[in-house]
Amino acid sequence: MLNATIKIYHAADRDDRRDRDDPRFSVDQDSTLRKPDGEPVAIKVENFSSRGFRFNSRSCDLDVGTVVCVGLDGAGSQRAAVVWRSGSIYGCEFLTPVPRDRMAKAFTHARVARGRFARHGGHAQEPQVAKWPGSVRLALLLSGAIGSWALLYAAARFLLS
Repeated sequence: MLNATIKIYHAADRDDRRDRDDPRFSVDQDSTLRKPDGEPVAIKVENFSSRGFRFNSRSCDLDVGTVVCVGLDGAGSQRAAVVWRSGSIYGCEFLTPVPRDRMAKAFTHARVARGRFARHGGHAQEPQVAKWPGSVRLALLLSGAIGSWALLYAAARFLLS
């Protein structure tokens, strides 16, 4: 008679334990990954934790085991190894875990562009500029004209004498 012990591991239990110890944060932000030769690749980081991250990129072809460097927007960059791949989706494990202070900064910096932008395909409105009253504008125009003529008269008198 043959005795056997069967152990069944449920993947969800393992994931739940990992999530409690090392929570994953949904990111869904663009970033840059550098291949071993330093070539930059545009990627979309889907989630990350202190131990790794998942990204999506149709523009790269990396083998499992490849060491890369990923930009953690707002927290510098970190070296990681590709540990799994499914089509254009990759899973990477950081070579050294990301410290808590850097985790708090990663992917949190807002990209703010200031300016006047058109809405819904329309034209942007010109900024409102406060104008001086008409009497002040007329006085400046007349004083500029009289001053120019006076300067021209003085220069001509000096040159002809």
